[in-house]
Amino acid sequence: MLGFDEWRPGQREVMRSFAEGHDTLAVMPTGAGKSLTYQLPAMLRPGLTLVVSPLVALMRDQVEGLRERGLTRVAELRSGQSQGEQAEVLRRARDGEYKLLYVSPERLWSSRLRQALADVEISAVAIDEAHCVSQWGHSFRPEYRAIAEALRELSPLRRPTVLAVTATGTREVTEDIVACLGIGGTARRHEVDPDRKELLYFVEDCDSLDDRDVVVMRIAEAYRLRAMIVYVPSRATAVRLSELLRLDGHTVRPYHGGMSTAQRVHTEEAFRAGEIDIVIGTNAFGLGIDKPDVEVVVHLEMPASVESYVQEVGRAARGATDGSGPSFGRCILLRTPGDCGVHESFVRDAAPSSDTVKQHWRSLEIAGERTGGPVALTRVNEDRRAAMDRDSSHLELAAHLLVEQGCAQRVEDMIEEGIVRVLPGAAQLHRSESGPGRLSEDAREILKSLEGVSERSFGIRSWAAELGWSSPRRLERALIDLSHAEALELTAWQVSPLWRRVPGSTPDFAAIGASLEQRRRAVRNLSDMAKRYRDNRHDCRRRVLLEYLGAAEASSCHACDVCRGDLERPWEQVVISRQHIDKAVDAATVILEIAGEVPPGDPNRRSPSRRNIERCLAGESGEGTRNELPLPLRTHRLYGRLAALGGRGVRREIDRLLRAGQLRIERIEEQRVSWEALRVAS
Repeated sequence: MLGFDEWRPGQREVMRSFAEGHDTLAVMPTGAGKSLTYQLPAMLRPGLTLVVSPLVALMRDQVEGLRERGLTRVAELRSGQSQGEQAEVLRRARDGEYKLLYVSPERLWSSRLRQALADVEISAVAIDEAHCVSQWGHSFRPEYRAIAEALRELSPLRRPTVLAVTATGTREVTEDIVACLGIGGTARRHEVDPDRKELLYFVEDCDSLDDRDVVVMRIAEAYRLRAMIVYVPSRATAVRLSELLRLDGHTVRPYHGGMSTAQRVHTEEAFRAGEIDIVIGTNAFGLGIDKPDVEVVVHLEMPASVESYVQEVGRAARGATDGSGPSFGRCILLRTPGDCGVHESFVRDAAPSSDTVKQHWRSLEIAGERTGGPVALTRVNEDRRAAMDRDSSHLELAAHLLVEQGCAQRVEDMIEEGIVRVLPGAAQLHRSESGPGRLSEDAREILKSLEGVSERSFGIRSWAAELGWSSPRRLERALIDLSHAEALELTAWQVSPLWRRVPGSTPDFAAIGASLEQRRRAVRNLSDMAKRYRDNRHDCRRRVLLEYLGAAEASSCHACDVCRGDLERPWEQVVISRQHIDKAVDAATVILEIAGEVPPGDPNRRSPSRRNIERCLAGESGEGTRNELPLPLRTHRLYGRLAALGGRGVRREIDRLLRAGQLRIERIEEQRVSWEALRVAS
């Protein structure tokens, strides 16, 4: 059916457990074939299987892969789809045309999804990346914590069979997963040996950040034309390093969360198809990318948890066992004095302040006093976010803590703003008095209010008031019914996740404060364990990883640089220096070209400051922040031309030209404002 010749370790056991109707937890390393454990049972059992995943790339990749094998009864609802596409998926799901439907955890609260699946038999649910459920794990997501409650509301008469799958999970994390999903007493557990014997582990010391760039270039040269992933700690580094390698003749692209969905998809597909050899990505890259021939995974610095590191290096040599990739994958971690600074931001952002939780609670109190109804604490577009910003994730976590205390209740999302377009069949449906096409009285009233109108933008609350309806939810349900009846095309611009205060409840803020601090300590501990792995110079690297993951027995591997000092390092034979980089970039020509120039399109005809020239050449726009680069510089022909050097490198080159007398500083004063501008020396 799916074209595989043999089972991978653990696949058959997990599939049999899930197919027989047993709740199941499966811990299987990256590349072990987790997706097959729910795809095959879904095709064989009656009803619909929901796959809950936070990963757009995974959804798209798996759906396309199944369709290529002739299995067409699969679909996904994800960000990046048009609302017309999403409406078609919901229509076909409602008609029972799918066996597998991929959704994000947030979408389980969607009113449109719930109405579409109201009469559909949901026989099973597979939860991918299940470690996101655990608040002690490395990728905790509060919306994952609410999956069990969402499923109870989505399928109230019969709880579907649950399969939770993850690549990594300590004992504490797996216990938290099954408890939170409500399957602790029934779940069958399957843990596949996490040892990937085809992976070779190295740690390389770098003297400085400049030296680190040189080491990356040497590694890339040593494995030229072979598939490689380089993980970096920031978006700016992804852009800078990809430009540096491009100048050295590599086919390479950056990948980070600040790129558009279309840009990220294009990079994923180009890498998967072999059109580019190297991706320089933040930890947003690789999730759901099944590429068997990745030979090298480089980390510029250690991720903030051992679990993240294991998952990311696990993308190397996935095709080693079946011959579709290299026999061995090289996992190269770079260690530089003062690195891993980003860990501190992860610890700091791990939990909101107590004031944020109190503010959230006060909003619920006010809503309860005024209407007794739910309140929207944040609004999002209906596509949802692939990754929430810090403030949104803090709101979600604050709400989760109030729910855990029994003081708040998550309720179905509500469309707040959008547009409806009247379709040609609306008039006939309006006239139909009986039969399966007959509309509800509410739907008829809406169509009557739209007579002579082809489309209408709306706010759900103001339109409900206009109709004399006290409940905006009543209007929303009627609009969704009309959309399902193909009388209207409904496009939602804003959707509100809603919470309701539980009457008579009062939060224990002391306990909440303790829980927040416990969360920060847990993230700090993950960081400390990761740094211990980075700094280890005496113990087998493979054994350290396996013992952390709780493997039963872990012997020395003789395939890491601790066990074997003679392990081949082909990049050490590559001759590349900082001078090589500087020559490739030719920064002096670019800097002299922009110095003293008034950017085209600047209405004030002012020479930019030295600092803004540095940001322009380095490609640091600050877009969307208070320190946004002026538009004439963001659109300048030389914008980002020296991204390979980064801001620090551009400053260094400007200083060199100043010392050489090729540039000079001119101080400009206008209207009590002064700045330093660059001029080409005569």
